[in-house]
Amino acid sequence: MIKLPLVELQKYEATASTGEGGFSIKSASGEIFGVIKLPPDPASFAVENPVHVPTPSWAAQHAINTLLKLDHEAVQMKRNQHLSEYGREQAMAPFKDEALKVISAAWKRFDEHRLAINNQELQRYAIPQLDRADVVGYLRDREIRDTIRALGDKQAGIFEGASKDPELMRSILRSPMKFGALEQLAQKGWVGHIDDADPVGLERLKLEKLSIDWAQGVIGSARVKLTPKLGFSREQLYEKAASFNAASLFGFVPADVVRFERSRRAG
Repeated sequence: MIKLPLVELQKYEATASTGEGGFSIKSASGEIFGVIKLPPDPASFAVENPVHVPTPSWAAQHAINTLLKLDHEAVQMKRNQHLSEYGREQAMAPFKDEALKVISAAWKRFDEHRLAINNQELQRYAIPQLDRADVVGYLRDREIRDTIRALGDKQAGIFEGASKDPELMRSILRSPMKFGALEQLAQKGWVGHIDDADPVGLERLKLEKLSIDWAQGVIGSARVKLTPKLGFSREQLYEKAASFNAASLFGFVPADVVRFERSRRAG
């Protein structure tokens, strides 16, 4: 039996079951959400304290929980025979707004984490820049690049060094003028050089990126199921999602933003 510490299965009359390739969840209404692949990070479901749950898993579980809660509320409303169809719609309105707010908050935190990991990757492989006062380093860089350019058609002889010699790589990659294929080789070599020097950091980065891809898929699937349940028009959905800085979660692109802003001004 899979353990989902942040998903309130019992509270929302839902059940989870594991199968080949992952797990699925059955909501109170009988709708199946799955099959969801198991997360690549073993800590994703093993940590119960919300503070320590990895962000991708935290966001994915909250997205699932949001879907189950709204489904459960809809089932409860249908069980109430004293409410008309209109009455049920009115009673469900605050729950729909809350669902949108919660999944948007989960997405925002997840997206901030995703951007932070992207930035970490950029910083990891960034080429160290010379200090402005490092005249010797500047002259050395310039000497290396001038020597390479002087070789002309004979540059092929240094291609191996461009992928193995850190000093040569840095000099080529710090050049304000491009080196074409040699620069591409140096960039690839620099990435390999950093990874060889820090294999543990590389594995951490790989796990983070795999976890992000996994969580993005889960959140996306939850959003696809949630959107029709909310019953908002596209304009309403944009307005509400934008107020929570989560328009991108619901597939709104910059062109949509401009169009909705123009429509609002015209109205």
